[in-house]
Amino acid sequence: MRLLEVVRGARTAPDVLATVMRAARRIGKVAVVSGVCYGFIGNRMLESYMREADFLLMEGVPPAQIDAAIEGLGLPMGPCRMLDLAGLDVAAKVMIERRHAGGLPDDPSYRAPVQAMFERGRLGQKTGAGYYRYEGRKPSSDPECVAICAELARRHGITQRDGVDDAEIVEHCLYPVVNEGARIL
Repeated sequence: MRLLEVVRGARTAPDVLATVMRAARRIGKVAVVSGVCYGFIGNRMLESYMREADFLLMEGVPPAQIDAAIEGLGLPMGPCRMLDLAGLDVAAKVMIERRHAGGLPDDPSYRAPVQAMFERGRLGQKTGAGYYRYEGRKPSSDPECVAICAELARRHGITQRDGVDDAEIVEHCLYPVVNEGARIL
């Protein structure tokens, strides 16, 4: 990964920051300086991306369609495959901690799919099932994931829809990332 977030703390000396930035260039990284905040830059931007992917799942859009729409833009993998690779347990535990800290909206449907997968032990590639089923690292569509998301939609009063096209998926997932990037700047 080429991006390197350099977090500037309240007492980070300017010469230390300059040294880190030079070192980053020397090893071929694109360094960006961040202040101290939840998620710094990358994870803060990803939160809105993942939130929208989870909502689309509850609306009935299969993981493979979400990922294909995003990958169609040239990204190496979509949000569902990315979370399965990183581990749904990691994402769920972040949500649990944020909820305890009061950092989440008062909405039980918020990120419900990732939480449901975690509760069922579907942690992604490491357990052979997450948003997809896995034989090794190869994902395949999993009707159980679709059924879990349909149940979550019923529980939370979310209408499932047919005919969601790739353009709408891209708008749902990436426009909030653009907005969060603007807020960060």
